[in-house]
Amino acid sequence: MPFFNNISFFIITICTITIPLINFITIFYIFIFIFHISFFNKISFFIVVITFFT
Repeated sequence: MPFFNNISFFIITICTITIPLINFITIFYIFIFIFHISFFNKISFFIVVITFFT
């Protein structure tokens, strides 16, 4: 049982660390995305999208 306890504790710890991190990263990327759209023209945005997806 202690072994199983340690594993579940480890998994819970990883979840509580990675989930907020992932949320922060996605919010950060969305913010950059919006910032980019509002401050640059659509052509540069189009170029960035093309270079990003190829």
